[in-house]
Amino acid sequence: RPFNLDEVKAILEAFASDKSLTYYHDFVLFMFSLGVRPSEAIGLRWSAVDLDAGLVTISEAVIRLNSGGKAIRKGTKNGVVRTLKLTSRVTDMLGERRENQAEDDLVFPAPRGGYINNTAFLNRFWRKGCERAGVPYRPLYTTRHTLISYGIEIEGWSLPQAAQVAGDTVGTIAHYYAHAIESPKMPDF
Repeated sequence: RPFNLDEVKAILEAFASDKSLTYYHDFVLFMFSLGVRPSEAIGLRWSAVDLDAGLVTISEAVIRLNSGGKAIRKGTKNGVVRTLKLTSRVTDMLGERRENQAEDDLVFPAPRGGYINNTAFLNRFWRKGCERAGVPYRPLYTTRHTLISYGIEIEGWSLPQAAQVAGDTVGTIAHYYAHAIESPKMPDF
């Protein structure tokens, strides 16, 4: 079940205003704005970001073997490399973060450096952000569902366009993402 626009705004506001959550605001904004998988955002390096062109290339992800295990970089979940257009808000946010960063540096490092631990983020911050926003908890992956569903329903993306953004097949998009965020308006005959 995707978040509606009021829920997205409330979650982003919670991450922007709560001092215990603000470190992750940009990460959450990126997740909502691009519909990437959490592992793709966690593994994103500056070499994949072209601020001048307003593009980001999603070509790899970071997974952990277990809670204490070593992080492993690999290709995307299904091996699809995609280039996504950044909104002006996300371009500005990334521009502010970019200063003094090397090409191999992570765009969204953990507070003490290294990779964000997805499990710890979900348990300590994402859950709290949803609670602070007054939004029923849904997994972080729902940010992906939200963007793709919103793109199809509100922005009028075709299924092939949504598949391009998601890095999935049209069939996968039709099965998992092409569902109503809002009830359809019935024609008045």
